[in-house]
Amino acid sequence: MYKKINPKAAIKVATFKLKFWLLLIVVALFLLVGIIQTVGVVIGGGTAGDGAADYDGSEGDGLNTITSGAFNQEKWDAAFSKAGVLKDKGAAYIKYAKQYQIDPVLLAAISFHETGWGTSNMVKTKNNVGGMMSASGGMVFASLDEGIERMANTVHNRIFKDGKNTIEALGSVYAPLGAANDPTGLNQNWIPTIKQYILELGGGFATGSGGGKSIHLSNKQVKKMMDAAAPYEGTPYLLGGTNIQTGIDCSALMQWMFRKIDINLPRTAQQQYDHTKRVEESELRPGDLVFYTKTYNAGRPVTHVAFYLGDGNVFQASGNKINYSSINNSYWRAHLYGFGRVAEFN
Repeated sequence: MYKKINPKAAIKVATFKLKFWLLLIVVALFLLVGIIQTVGVVIGGGTAGDGAADYDGSEGDGLNTITSGAFNQEKWDAAFSKAGVLKDKGAAYIKYAKQYQIDPVLLAAISFHETGWGTSNMVKTKNNVGGMMSASGGMVFASLDEGIERMANTVHNRIFKDGKNTIEALGSVYAPLGAANDPTGLNQNWIPTIKQYILELGGGFATGSGGGKSIHLSNKQVKKMMDAAAPYEGTPYLLGGTNIQTGIDCSALMQWMFRKIDINLPRTAQQQYDHTKRVEESELRPGDLVFYTKTYNAGRPVTHVAFYLGDGNVFQASGNKINYSSINNSYWRAHLYGFGRVAEFN
């Protein structure tokens, strides 16, 4: 005799099987899409990004309208040597500026102004490096590092969340003209003073059109850069990576190469574009930078950068490794944004 089947139990079993197979189909589709995207990037040589993973693309990159992001290390060190209790904190400003995606020069310039170059009572007794206030008065921090981090967070919020993306706009927050606590009108000095301090710290000012005096690299300089970088061909590409041996992204590679000739570039491809003088393709020379757009969804125009070698060839970190490519590659030609020559803004 056949065993009698419970209709309700049969329905439950059938429903479970249906859900199971639907789940498998959905998972398979996701895997298929991921494989297709990966193959497309590897075949085309495309890049996943340029180290801006910590940026919120929806907020944009307002910092580019303020400062260049690059600085002269000797000027930076000289400025900090006379910064009172902050004299040994240069590395901390760089660390937290990087963490909050702002220019360390801008952060230090504002801090030096607010603390009288590290000599104010507030910075010496409260570790308050930025004149930060609460309802009860000057804020107190456990250490200078904590104060620097909190200030970096504050400056980030003013720029990216409040849209105060010029020194003038920041001045309206830090030193508003006509404020009740400024009866003698000293706040009018805030903007020119910050600009002066930025230059003293070795920084510069970015321009959206890529202005500034271009730097013509010699063949010897280009050779020095490539002699240092070429052995790392094949190093894995890593979004946000900065290690030339274990994983690096496109803009970090440019930073690493230019440091070999004592030139400090800003961190992202967009910032590097803003820090270069525009040139035409016909004017390209070895050492120039080639910029690309829409290689991934970054919320800003420039998303990839490569080092021009001559004869249409570039050296870059893209796809899955450091490699050589051509600007005439169909993928790269379709994403081409422009060309730039490193420039001085200060």
